Amino acid sequence: MLAAMLIGLSSLCGPVYAEHATNGISQVTLPVSNRNPLVQIHGLPVAPTLAFTQTSKPNGSPLSLSLNLANYSLSSQSSAQNAEGNTVENITFDGELFRTELGIMLALGPHSALSATLPYIAHHSGNSDQPIEQWHSIFGLPNGNRDQRAQDLLLYDYQVNGVQRVLLERNTSGVGDFQLAWLYALPTHKEAKWLHSLRMSIKLPTGDEARLTGSGATSASVDWTVGQWNSERWPRLSGQTTLGALWLGNTGLLKDLRKDWAGYGSGSIAYRLGQRTTIKCQLDLHSSLYRSATDELGNVGGQLALGGSVQLSHRFTADLYFTEDIVTSSSPDFGLGVALHYRP
Repeated sequence: MLAAMLIGLSSLCGPVYAEHATNGISQVTLPVSNRNPLVQIHGLPVAPTLAFTQTSKPNGSPLSLSLNLANYSLSSQSSAQNAEGNTVENITFDGELFRTELGIMLALGPHSALSATLPYIAHHSGNSDQPIEQWHSIFGLPNGNRDQRAQDLLLYDYQVNGVQRVLLERNTSGVGDFQLAWLYALPTHKEAKWLHSLRMSIKLPTGDEARLTGSGATSASVDWTVGQWNSERWPRLSGQTTLGALWLGNTGLLKDLRKDWAGYGSGSIAYRLGQRTTIKCQLDLHSSLYRSATDELGNVGGQLALGGSVQLSHRFTADLYFTEDIVTSSSPDFGLGVALHYRP
């Protein structure tokens, strides 16, 4: 169904366009990350693009604009109890998150680039609970504990030993944490099938931790990406994988419960249906960010993204995708996103 939508969209966009300024290298990844309310504030990096590594215009400044919707309806109690026999942790996440990101990449040369990303985050009660429950019913997916609460509410509630640590029950929005990254690709010859890239990132606390638009801390990450193109056996297939480490800082929201380090990774596969249409599948994983006995905060995060890209013109490409949690409770059970990329 998704492939049919992409092909239909591409048929409306006019003539076929060749790969623009990338020597056949297109973006394999989807701009997704875990949008759990208390995870997304730490700026887990999305899988990087390696298309910049062979650009014929090293002074170009590609732009991207993405809009992501994440819906969650989760609640649990930890199994651990204190001396009085009371539950140590209680957590409820019920609401929707809209995250809009504006990104720009400045190529410093044929093998390095700087990227900057500024998000705008909105937490809302939303109105998509019913369609999502119908989606789960059609495909036989679990609804979790959605039937335990009224639809289309906003409540983020986290208590530890009876002490309120996080409470958000009114719609709110604001600028998120600013991220800056440097990317460097190992030089390769023109016909190379494998590319290797290093990325180092820093996140600055420009958001508001009270509104859950930021963590209140400066964090940093480093990751390594390996990608393959132009396979002789599967010429339409390409892919890449990323492994990295995130330092979460030592200040900000829930600093006493937050771990110092977390690991993350992703694997992406893209299959070219035509010269302008590509379908994609991506798996994103990360270790737990908090010392918690709840599944929402103390478990690893994992989600699967399915989508595709359509080249709209020489300079514009659009992504359309959705996500489902494969590790229940630690990631939103449903997400939807669209992204527009401009390459000069």
